[in-house]
Amino acid sequence: MYRVLIVEDEPPAIKPIKTLIYKYCKDFDLVGIAENGVDGISMARELEPDLIITDVHMPLMDGIEFVSKIKRKNPESLILIISGYSEFEYVQRAISYGVNDYLLKPIVPSEFIYTMNKIEKLLEKQFYQNRNRLLKKMSKEKSVDPMEVKHYFPYDKYFLSIIRVKGMPGRFERSGELEIYSEKDETIAVYGRDLNEGLYLIPYEVIGNSDIRMFNRKIMKQYKKIDVYFTFVYMTRPVSIRDIPETMKKLYKLLDKKIIIGKTQVLSELDDNNKYVEVNQKDAYEILDKIDYIFHQMEYGKIKNELRTLFRQWASEERPQIYISHMLKQILYLSQKYNRENIAGWLLETEDILEEILAEANQLEDVQNGFTDLLLQSQQVLTIEKVDAPEFLESLRNYVDCNIGEEISLTSICSTFGVSQPYFSKIFRKYMDKSFNQYITEQRMEKAKEIICNNKDLLIKDVASLVGYNNQFYFSRIFHAYTRLSPTEYFNRAYDEREGG
Repeated sequence: MYRVLIVEDEPPAIKPIKTLIYKYCKDFDLVGIAENGVDGISMARELEPDLIITDVHMPLMDGIEFVSKIKRKNPESLILIISGYSEFEYVQRAISYGVNDYLLKPIVPSEFIYTMNKIEKLLEKQFYQNRNRLLKKMSKEKSVDPMEVKHYFPYDKYFLSIIRVKGMPGRFERSGELEIYSEKDETIAVYGRDLNEGLYLIPYEVIGNSDIRMFNRKIMKQYKKIDVYFTFVYMTRPVSIRDIPETMKKLYKLLDKKIIIGKTQVLSELDDNNKYVEVNQKDAYEILDKIDYIFHQMEYGKIKNELRTLFRQWASEERPQIYISHMLKQILYLSQKYNRENIAGWLLETEDILEEILAEANQLEDVQNGFTDLLLQSQQVLTIEKVDAPEFLESLRNYVDCNIGEEISLTSICSTFGVSQPYFSKIFRKYMDKSFNQYITEQRMEKAKEIICNNKDLLIKDVASLVGYNNQFYFSRIFHAYTRLSPTEYFNRAYDEREGG
C-alpha cells in the first residue's frame, strides 16, 4: 500500500479527505496528519510517505515553502495540493516546484477519486522504475542500501536464477543494448543486461520449495523453443533480503565462468568449482610459444592447421568461453607484436570484433571460422573483400526488409553476401554505429509495431512469427524492452490515439 501524509490545519477539510481515502482508495494508507508545515517536514522525514496532501495557507510555514523544502530533500515525493479559488497564484508557484496535481476546495468526491487514481498510476510507474534501477545497480556489483532493497523487494525470502542465451555480450554490444525488465504488475522481478539474458527474483512466500522446480522448468522450456544453446544457473535455496546483492554477484560470476559455447547447461550454486576457470599456465605457455614462433617466422600457412588443432582440443575438453576468450586475445597480441606500431588501438578494435564473434556463435566452429578469418586478415594473408559500403548497406537493408520473418543471424548474413564475419562487423559498425544484432532487433520491432497497429485480430504468436520469432514469450520480452509496453498495451494505446484523433 502507498503511504499518505495529510498536512492541513483545518479539521473540517481533513475529514472528507480521510473518508474518501478509507472508502475509495484501497491502495492508500493514511499514516499521519500534520497541522502545519513545520510538523509536516518532521513527519515526512519520520514516516517517508509516498504521497503528501497539503493545503497552501497554514500557520508557521505555508504550503509553498513546505513543498520547496520537501522537494529539495526528496525530489521523488508526490504532492497533491488542496486550495481555495483565491489561492490560484500560490498553486501556480507550487506547481513550479514540482507539485503533481491540485484540487480546489470544497472537495468534489469524484474529482478526488479520479486524481488519486492518476497518482496511483504515477506511484506504480515510479516504484517500477526505481526497482529496475536497483536491479541494474546490483547487477553491476555496486553497493546498495539494505533498506532500499527491502522497500522494493517486500517479501522475506527469494529464489534467484539467471538464464543466458548464447555467450556473454561484448563491450560494443553492452554500450547500446536494450535491457530486459519485468512488467509493472509482475510479482516476479526480471532483469537482463541485454536481450539474451534474464535474472529472476522469485518470492519464496509466493512460490514455495516444490513449485520453484516447476517454475525453473517452465523458464527453460520457453527458451528451448529458440533453438540455440543457453546456460541456466540457479539457487537451490531461497535467500533473505539482505543476501540478495551478494547472491546476485555469486550467480553472475558462476554464469561468467561456466558458459561453454554450443552447450546447454543447467547449474546450481553447488556446481561452483574452478574447473578450467583458472588458465593452466603450463598448457597456455606451450600453446602461445608455438604460435608466437609461427608469427615470428612468418609461417602463416601453418596458422589454420594450428588453430584447427587448438579448437578441436578445446571442444573435447569443454573449455568455457572465458578461457577461450583469454587465449584468443593473447593470440591476437602475438600476431601483431612484430609488425605493428599502434598495437593498443588495433587490439581494442579487433577485440571488440572478437567479442561479437564469441557472443553470436551458436557452436565453437563458428568461433573458429570467424577468428581464423580475423587473424589472417590482420596479417594480410587473407584478401579483404572490397565492397562499396553505401551500396552494400543498401542491399543489406533491402534483404533484411524482405526477409524479416526468416531466421537472420550474423553467420547467415555473411554467407548470403559472401563476406567474412570480421570484415562485415567492421564495416557495419563504421557506417551504422551499432552492432548487426542491435540493428536486426530494431528492424524486427519496428515491423512488429506496424503489424500490431494494422491487424487488431492477429494473435501475438502470429505477430512474433511474422517478424522472425518462433517463441511468443521471447518476442514479448524483447518487444517490452524496446517499447516499454507489452504488445497488447501497445495496440490499445495506438487504438486509443487513433480513435481520439
